[in-house]
Amino acid sequence: MQGAARKAEAKAIEAAKPVQAHVRDAHMTIGRYGSFADMTPERVAGWARSALQRPTLRILDTETTGRGPRWGGGVDEIVEICIVDGNGAVLLNTLVKPMGTMHPDAAAKSGITDAMLAPCAPFSAVAGRVRDLLNGKAAVIFNADYDVPLIAAAFKACEQAAPTCQWRCAMLAYHTFSGRLARDKWVGLDVACQEAGISPQRDAHRALGDCLSTLALLSRMADHRARLKASISSHMPTP
Repeated sequence: MQGAARKAEAKAIEAAKPVQAHVRDAHMTIGRYGSFADMTPERVAGWARSALQRPTLRILDTETTGRGPRWGGGVDEIVEICIVDGNGAVLLNTLVKPMGTMHPDAAAKSGITDAMLAPCAPFSAVAGRVRDLLNGKAAVIFNADYDVPLIAAAFKACEQAAPTCQWRCAMLAYHTFSGRLARDKWVGLDVACQEAGISPQRDAHRALGDCLSTLALLSRMADHRARLKASISSHMPTP
């Protein structure tokens, strides 16, 4: 795909990821360093190899209440946050108590209940730790356009300074790596890992499990030989 087409695809990708209304005004000094839409799968593989070599690499994931105007009203809030380094060492993995309650669908998916959250501290209690772990770092998040605004909103809500870091979206990286186009449907972490031959985590749909799955996916993308298998799998018809 050449210049103009790549730029058009990049614009389509950006347009497909709207910021949620309740976090639109939240600000976080985070840079999206580059776009995957104008890369070839080979360049995505090169980026993945480079990311894994960075001592500043952080993999982040959150679980949320699943609330919002489209999901029964209320505000979507973080209830769990996990950060691991490039070796998979757990730097932070904790539940946090939201102001609202869990949506039943979100609770069913993650297994996190209101009863589990009741004795937990709020996000403000871990905000400083999150900031210290992310400041000046390169964070990789699967579906970052969902998590990053929520993190920014959480810092704004507790009136604490947000971290300054760079982030990349593993979902967008895999979209290009697997040979998909802008018009193709985004795939979730479960599907991406299945296509890439990555075994499911024991605690899938919890923040730690998703962090480790994202790290495994990043490692698989770094091995460009895996790209052919992923590309073929992504275009096979679903039974």
